[in-house]
Amino acid sequence: MGRINKKAVEIFKSDPNHVISKEWIKTLQYQVDLFAAKEIKIMSRLGLGSGGRPMLDLGCGIGAFSKALRKHFPSQKIVATDNNEAFVTIFRNKLLSDPDPLTELIKWDTMNEATPPAVRKCHTVVMRLVLEYIKDPVAMLLHLKQCLPPRSLIFIIEEDDYFFQIHPDLDALWKVVKTWGLARERLDFKKYFGRQVPCVATNAGLKVLHAELIGHTNFDSDLREMFDYFVATMHLLHNHLPREIDPKEISQMERQFREYVAQNGNNCLLIVPYILTVAQTP
Repeated sequence: MGRINKKAVEIFKSDPNHVISKEWIKTLQYQVDLFAAKEIKIMSRLGLGSGGRPMLDLGCGIGAFSKALRKHFPSQKIVATDNNEAFVTIFRNKLLSDPDPLTELIKWDTMNEATPPAVRKCHTVVMRLVLEYIKDPVAMLLHLKQCLPPRSLIFIIEEDDYFFQIHPDLDALWKVVKTWGLARERLDFKKYFGRQVPCVATNAGLKVLHAELIGHTNFDSDLREMFDYFVATMHLLHNHLPREIDPKEISQMERQFREYVAQNGNNCLLIVPYILTVAQTP
């Protein structure tokens, strides 16, 4: 946990007004540190980065996934956009301290602002955990389709709770999944949206080329860090839903996770499911 926590603190300090909570930044960084490398490897096999043309990280947030893309594509231009001023400020401060001349950061509201010229040159788009926050994802993809060159590839990654698995069983995991589902209802967003994306993309006039279940496991990532990520999300959700999520219950989950690791080590299987959809513009 310490390695990721240090990264979260560094990012948090780069937000001068502390608009984004430390817990929120921590969960964003956890996501990428645990899962990005495997996702990028799979997407590369399906055409991400082919031809060396600019790629768009749409909904880039604090820039964690853009940085992961840079590790895999060191000489390729990345255009990173987000409509959240606080996220963009954090990312811009990171670029000031660690310059990357091949990354262009733009604050852009896809639905309500003119398309930047740099975006129109991107033949590849990555949207990681973006559509779950969009009120009308079909309308958003319809608009995005008009912003891109013909036959552009759009890689969409979203979570999906249906395929969660753990063996031997662990009650704390299912409590986490249930709490995430509660948050989805209370906070009105589309977590566990993955299985719907191929239909959404088709309804937006895109051609779906591929859909794949990405099962992140404790053989890809450290089991303790995966559990730490779950606990971090619980603390984050408690800040938004203090009446529904009891800190004592979070502490109990954390204790169960520690006991599970002590008892089983890596002699177990945890699957954290994401759905990758690859679509193409006409």
